[in-house]
Amino acid sequence: MRLMMIGSALSLVVTAAIAQDFGGQEDQDYASELWQSMQERNLAGDDAVQAFPYPGTGIHTA
Repeated sequence: MRLMMIGSALSLVVTAAIAQDFGGQEDQDYASELWQSMQERNLAGDDAVQAFPYPGTGIHTA
């Protein structure tokens, strides 16, 4: 039982260490490019379009 608990704890530590492999320079560069592209299309930033009009549907009645 003790060996199983130690094994479980070690697997959690390894999983957490692997999961933290993000946010490097490559990820930051991609995020910057993505944000710039979204701003150019008015999908982000101060001038972002919040929604586009749509025709909707008829009145809902019960």
